[in-house]
Amino acid sequence: MKILWTVNILFPEAKALLERRPAALVSSGGWLIGAAEALAAVDGVELHIACPADVPALTHLTGEKIHYHLYPGLQRSGEPFWGDHPRLDAIFKEIIEQAIPDVIDIHGTEYAHSLSCFRVANHIPHIVTIQGFVYSVAQHYRDGLSRWAIFAHKRPFHHGILHEQAVFARRGAIEKKWLSQVRCFIGRTEWDREQVLSLNPQADYFICNETLRNAFYEGKWEWRQCEKHSIFLSQGGYPLKGLHQVLRALPDVLEKYPDTRLYIGGGDLLGGKKKHRSNYARLIASLIESLHLEDKVIFTGVLDAQAMKERLMRTHVFICPSSIENSPNSLAEAQMLGVPCIAARVGGIPSMIPDASCGRLYDYPDIGQLTRHICEVFAQGPTPGNGPMQEMARLRHDPERNVQTLLSIYQDVMEKQHKPENKYLVVSLDVANTA
Repeated sequence: MKILWTVNILFPEAKALLERRPAALVSSGGWLIGAAEALAAVDGVELHIACPADVPALTHLTGEKIHYHLYPGLQRSGEPFWGDHPRLDAIFKEIIEQAIPDVIDIHGTEYAHSLSCFRVANHIPHIVTIQGFVYSVAQHYRDGLSRWAIFAHKRPFHHGILHEQAVFARRGAIEKKWLSQVRCFIGRTEWDREQVLSLNPQADYFICNETLRNAFYEGKWEWRQCEKHSIFLSQGGYPLKGLHQVLRALPDVLEKYPDTRLYIGGGDLLGGKKKHRSNYARLIASLIESLHLEDKVIFTGVLDAQAMKERLMRTHVFICPSSIENSPNSLAEAQMLGVPCIAARVGGIPSMIPDASCGRLYDYPDIGQLTRHICEVFAQGPTPGNGPMQEMARLRHDPERNVQTLLSIYQDVMEKQHKPENKYLVVSLDVANTA
């Protein structure tokens, strides 16, 4: 079976081939890398992956087990184009002609290349794998932040949080319009299923869980070896990730556990010159200062898979405080290792924490509930009983099981879409071409 994926990132192996240097597993997109490696290892499978890259023209590279089709699909910012860019249609026609796939899997819905690939798929059986929904990001982007707080910390003459939210809203309008015409989806939570069927009640929805990065399939968190009263967030660089909510919970936690430390993955929001900080970074800096948390908050920098695993193993509690998520891989990785977990009850997260044995849920606006959960985890002692959570996560993210499920879905889609009575929908968008 020849399979073509479209993805939003440049895979490490492809980047290494392009730059002629050894590959390294990066943090972003790790679950895609794990899934691709598992799929490409199956006998009879030939996997092709289309990646946006900083290249002058379509470039075909052959890795150890995967074929890469790199195309000029990046803005000056390094982000893939969003909106509707019909010029990408010709590129994807050429990619399809090169790969001659039996089935196409479009990963993600937020960028222009996904729409172009869908538009030119024509007679090729195709399916969209849901990652998240941009229109939901727009709805929840600044939850927990007042307009006054945003304006009070905005850089003069620079775009801020409200502008960022408006951009997501414009992107989401385009996303909703073309997704309403997609026939087949892969998802994994009750929430993404509801979103898909609300957009298109006639769509075929398939369930397939994600395969995580290899590092997280070994190891078990131990209370005796963790840094007591430490909290870890995998990222906090923009409002959606809810760092401001956790900061508001810290003072009450510190009253009971004064040695508490908060570690945050990703770049240092407070690094560099103050005048260059983003709207959100300024807001976070002000919050830390007003709550007297200067010596309690540590930014770890960007973590690769091994460093992320080591950080999780040292953590007393992992928190996913986002205002909206589908199935965050950072939460899955923490569950795989057996780290005590707390998460906001939003989006698809309840599907990942179906009961108290798999973690603790709190209502996003309820800072008091978040505080109580943190203190309860800290008070548990050496027997937190996270075995059931780890077992559930290992079953959910079993590579062999997931790859067989995925191949079964592809076969089903090929059989359904090859039937002569199935007519293909043509996407027509009456929207401005914006980046």
